[in-house]
Amino acid sequence: MKEWVHTPGLGPEVWRVRDLRHNKRNLGEYKGLLEIDLSLVADLIELTQNWPMR
Repeated sequence: MKEWVHTPGLGPEVWRVRDLRHNKRNLGEYKGLLEIDLSLVADLIELTQNWPMR
């Protein structure tokens, strides 16, 4: 993911959610598989609300 250079120091919990999100996006984009995982959506919302402002 190209945003790695902009996100040093993030913990493994952030990378786990980002990796899951990225893989789900790829499945939807390239294979047409779109499953909405509400727990993943909730995790993404929490990450963005706690994202450090730079």
